Amino acid sequence: MQVTVPKESLSQCCFLASSIVQEKIAQQVLRNVLIRADKIGNSGILTVLATDTDVSMLSTIQAEVTEPGSIMLEAQKFYEIIKELPNFPINLSVQSKSKLEILCGKSSFKINGAPGDEYPEISGIKLDHPHELERTTLINMIDSCLFSACTDETRFAISSLFLEIIEGPLGPNKPVLRAVATDGNRLSMLDRPVEHVFMDAP
Repeated sequence: MQVTVPKESLSQCCFLASSIVQEKIAQQVLRNVLIRADKIGNSGILTVLATDTDVSMLSTIQAEVTEPGSIMLEAQKFYEIIKELPNFPINLSVQSKSKLEILCGKSSFKINGAPGDEYPEISGIKLDHPHELERTTLINMIDSCLFSACTDETRFAISSLFLEIIEGPLGPNKPVLRAVATDGNRLSMLDRPVEHVFMDAP
């Protein structure tokens, strides 16, 4: 794998990944993050994936991919390095499948990892038909409904927030994002209009 990515974009992805991957996780493999580079036509994508089995994150960055590939790295160590690098493009190069060389400006690091195909498979994350939403809209919806969600973590089905895009009360071809939360006694539901979403997309 050999890829060049903007420092700020990679740092943001690593920060999110490190917030999911905690040091207290018993399974050693889940303390890692998967870094994968793919070439799609003339463009390239760098994917950062992390999970603790309850929460999973998949983030993609536009990148210059010279050679596709993947590697698994200790999430916290990788983030600590990336966040301290100068604000220049970062070159990531995998050597011998399990060692990553990081070049940025005059800085150079080599860290040990493991082959990317050893990272556990995560089901349920697909970006075939992504929907773009305003960050503030999503945060406000979560804040408005979350008080009704169950606080008992053993009742996972209702300790979460349900989100779906539907053709709502605004009329045909006017999709809304609906958020629903309940604890079995209270129920909150909130609709907000969304743009650039096509109802025939899954």
